[in-house]
Amino acid sequence: MEKSKPISLTKATIGVDIGGTKIESALVRLDGSIATSIKINTPSNPNNIIQAIYALIDGILLERKEFIKGIGVGAPGQVELHTGKVIYAPNLNWHNVPLKELLQKKYSLSVFVDNDVRCAMLAEYKFGAAKNISNFFCVFVGTGIGGGIMIKDKVLRGITNSAAEIGHITIEKDGSKCNCGNYGCLENIASGPKIIEYVIEMLKKNRSIIKDIVNNDLSKINIDVIQKAFELNDKVAIEVLKRAADYIGAGVASLINILNPEMVILGGGVIDASPSLFEIIKKIIFERVLNISKSNLKIVVPKLREHVGTIGASLLIES
Repeated sequence: MEKSKPISLTKATIGVDIGGTKIESALVRLDGSIATSIKINTPSNPNNIIQAIYALIDGILLERKEFIKGIGVGAPGQVELHTGKVIYAPNLNWHNVPLKELLQKKYSLSVFVDNDVRCAMLAEYKFGAAKNISNFFCVFVGTGIGGGIMIKDKVLRGITNSAAEIGHITIEKDGSKCNCGNYGCLENIASGPKIIEYVIEMLKKNRSIIKDIVNNDLSKINIDVIQKAFELNDKVAIEVLKRAADYIGAGVASLINILNPEMVILGGGVIDASPSLFEIIKKIIFERVLNISKSNLKIVVPKLREHVGTIGASLLIES
């Protein structure tokens, strides 16, 4: 009797993108395409986040038909690259979480962990808007504000793998205290939750169509609602987005004047939900940046959009 030939499985990697509001896991093929993906809300209790990640990975493993090469994880905050430990992720309330160790122990697969925006940057570099671009950086605005920098086709990491923390540059000298412990950080003024917080503050003193959109339930205010109100020429929405754009634009312009990149990619949940915010930020950047720095500069959104983080995380596993 002739022996059956072993089934040849396509190689793929599990990518996990941990965000302040959503966590996504996906099975990513070597060409960057998604075989399957699962997304859930990020648990509010930090102790439940690991269990949520396990559940997502288990769900991917149940459906897989590919040979799994390993697990790549993009985590917000500061990541110790060689150990895969998340040193501090303020928006998750994580301190010294040994993420790589936990995942390797459970799944007996190769695991690599890096900062989430740096992962997104890798995805855009290999498959997206920055393909064939050697010098660029990313700024992602969501629950927090993070960055990633590529110089001469090399990731700029810094001594402690914490380079490009643009969300924690001081943009307002006497500003309020940030989760990181500093004062006046960009993230503490212009991240998604802070934009919404400012809208609610404005609504105490101003008439706005935003209240009508959410039927006076202020807990339903999100960036989509603010964008809709902006499109209806609502004064509160216009002021709030202009304020956020002023701060983000000033921070990004400063980084452009330092690095002189060919491209800047502006992404994240807030930018995805508000095309108007992107356009205002772009305008402010070109107003503020040095003429010589903007002569060949492109400001774009991510090409890979909603799966950019998971695709990038998958690239942490070597081919």
